Amino acid sequence: MRKLRSLIATLVAFSALAAFAPAASGAGATTETFRDSFQLTDDHGDEAYRLCSEQCGGAVMPVVERTRYLVEPGAGDLIWDGPIDTTVKVPTETTLGALSITEMAVKPGYMVPPHVHRDTDEWSYVLHGRIGARVGDDEFTAQPGSWILKPRGLMHTFWNAGPEPARIIELLTPGAFEHMFRRMADLAARDQMTDERLDALAVEFGTTIDMAWVPDLAARYGLEVTL
Repeated sequence: MRKLRSLIATLVAFSALAAFAPAASGAGATTETFRDSFQLTDDHGDEAYRLCSEQCGGAVMPVVERTRYLVEPGAGDLIWDGPIDTTVKVPTETTLGALSITEMAVKPGYMVPPHVHRDTDEWSYVLHGRIGARVGDDEFTAQPGSWILKPRGLMHTFWNAGPEPARIIELLTPGAFEHMFRRMADLAARDQMTDERLDALAVEFGTTIDMAWVPDLAARYGLEVTL
């Protein structure tokens, strides 16, 4: 019975990998096979390998070392190293403009300028720490595992009141707004960001910045506005 359970588990694993076989056939493939990956050496492994080979039409699918379909931990393009570190994990070009995914490390005591988008929705997932947010008339605190929904047409902002750093995943739909992140980061890195340039960028990307909420939020939470 134990060998039967082991055989079933192995077949399930092979079936899952075989389902992704088309993605594994690109550049970067090695001679390592599914059999090598699972280190199958006993009788039930031989049987699973035989069945998988038959299901795959007699071909053994290669395992890739690198693929455009995988973003590993620590990978991405760090475009801004500041109070809110911003790393582009999935560029908008990768999704044909459908969305962009960034990861942001938010240091304690900082907030983004309140703003509203005409054409972009933002969705934030809290990985670590606590993120305060105001979306429209609603103000709240998001714990790890929470989503913050910031649809187009609603003024919003977010912050980290501390005491620990926070980290979020930010999804932009569609993804073109990523280019405003990049442009702002470039100007800030060269110490060329001014209120006038920020306003001009905002207009270009269909965004309105309004600082009316800032005095109250800054006073209550001890915050400083940053990009």
